Amino acid sequence: MPLYEFHCGACGPFDAWRTLAEAGAPMACPACGGDAERRFSPPILGLPSPRTQRRIEQATAPRLVSRARSEAPPKGPTSRSVRGRPWQISG
Repeated sequence: MPLYEFHCGACGPFDAWRTLAEAGAPMACPACGGDAERRFSPPILGLPSPRTQRRIEQATAPRLVSRARSEAPPKGPTSRSVRGRPWQISG
């Protein structure tokens, strides 16, 4: 059963649990008994957990990692020779 938000002209907003069949019908205000109209309130979906929210708030820009340039390129094979079909698993 969903929770809907209603607004009474005299008392202000209040929430009430109603079935989907009763969703469009006006509701009596619990304080004064007058008619209250339903207000649209968007659903809150996918809120992050407090831990995730804290990590998001404390996030900083990533560190830039640089390496010292060596004068000579590394020696040895840089690519591997593949015999046959490279997508085929050899057994």
